[in-house]
Amino acid sequence: MRWNHLWLEDEIPFFMVTHTVTSKGVQDYTKGNTAQLKHARPIALPGYVVSVLSQRKEAAGRKGQGFVFPNAKGGHFTTSNFRRSWNDARSFDAQNGDDFAWISPK
Repeated sequence: MRWNHLWLEDEIPFFMVTHTVTSKGVQDYTKGNTAQLKHARPIALPGYVVSVLSQRKEAAGRKGQGFVFPNAKGGHFTTSNFRRSWNDARSFDAQNGDDFAWISPK
């Protein structure tokens, strides 16, 4: 997710899905045939998500560039690193009474 894919100040804030990240790289849905373009879609964001993302953007000093959740070098997470981070987050949430064990990345 990049900052320029977020419309946080619209009447109905949303995130536009235009890419997917896989172990083979980034697939841009906007540069291809009609079948690929069908994958691009807006997702409405609830108020609490808009609040968190706005705070994150302000704290990070982002000006609409780069990834919202970058890796240490500013790029996108590899699938293996995401799985590791996600498993750590699930463990932390389980300690606090939340159970996200049913969610697993592909």
